[in-house]
Amino acid sequence: MTKKLYVFLRHNNDIDHITPVVWKWLKTTDIPVDILLVSDKKYIYDYRLNLLKKMGKVTITHINCLYLYFYKKYYQRMDRYTNRYNYIKNKVDHVIKNIADQVFNSEDGVVVFDWVMNYFTNSMVQHAHRHGYKVLSLPHGDAPYINELETIDELGYDGFDRRRCFNVFDYIIVPNWITGRRYKKHVDDGKVKMLGSCRYCDEWMDFYDKHLICYPNKHTGLRVVMFLRNQCYPVDWDEVGRSIKMILNHPNVYLVVKGHARSRNSDIVINRLLNKYPMFKNLGNICFVYGDCNPSSLLRWCDIVVDIGTSMTWEAVKKNIPVLCMDYLHCNKSTIGYYMENCLMDCRDKFYNTLSRLVGGMNSFYNMDARNTFLREVVDYPDKDILGRYVNFINSCYKE
Repeated sequence: MTKKLYVFLRHNNDIDHITPVVWKWLKTTDIPVDILLVSDKKYIYDYRLNLLKKMGKVTITHINCLYLYFYKKYYQRMDRYTNRYNYIKNKVDHVIKNIADQVFNSEDGVVVFDWVMNYFTNSMVQHAHRHGYKVLSLPHGDAPYINELETIDELGYDGFDRRRCFNVFDYIIVPNWITGRRYKKHVDDGKVKMLGSCRYCDEWMDFYDKHLICYPNKHTGLRVVMFLRNQCYPVDWDEVGRSIKMILNHPNVYLVVKGHARSRNSDIVINRLLNKYPMFKNLGNICFVYGDCNPSSLLRWCDIVVDIGTSMTWEAVKKNIPVLCMDYLHCNKSTIGYYMENCLMDCRDKFYNTLSRLVGGMNSFYNMDARNTFLREVVDYPDKDILGRYVNFINSCYKE
């Protein structure tokens, strides 16, 4: 019986978190992988997918190679069009069926999506089930915030009922208890599987670090990276600008401000800061980098991370790089700050004083007991054989 693993990828986040699983799969099984990209074609050349191409047994195709007209005209607006116009819905359904029949070409298969639910995904899941395949939803991130009402528009819990639609998947895979609670209230018992963080596990990071190019900046003083959030989250951007000023007021500091991974969001947020504080453009100890810059390369370069809410900081914790969680800049509570109080910046005074001690050469930043608890409960759960656990679970989903 021929078997395949089918993986649908959309953008930077799910490529970042699902690539480690595919890498481990290609290393340890003989079952080939077909990857279908369903967003910007630039991801065909993504540096992480290039690592997979070198391994063999994997094909990577963009959806517009199958139906260019469909992708350009309908894919980005599919949910809106299919809800309004029956004749478009019928046309889209026909095209999706043809795509499914082209893509799903093995006797047995397992299909992987990220944590996504839209018309295209729902339709493809149905076609996968028609072929007798199991369908999994894998992580496209972790939980930088410990609370649940994270975004600007989440003013109550009623909207979370939409997660019931994830019942179409056979299983939803989560890295830890924080992400697990998002789904356990809304999907059938037994569907949520907690397997640990595939992106921030030691096995992937050890391999990935060997292929990183360090950020090309030769500044010899204290090197600070600030990771921004996108505009969908309740952030006080004026106070972000003032915090940047506080950083730059310290002697012999160089600051890199990293925009969000999705370039459009990155442009909006950075341009907002530069319009409000045009003096940043003329300073020699700060630069702004956009979404395409590899954040892991920045972590290889920097001495301190200043964070508004991204799980990239978990990589910094693993590498013992001090992380300052700027909770006084937004309406959420950071997961790292929840576990490690010295990382929690809940007012200007604490941020200024902590930064001053780090600039002065603080020898030890982390409370190692708290750090180990964070890693044990949130990243390396239930143990460090995370990628092996993902591969074994996916393998168990085949018919035989």
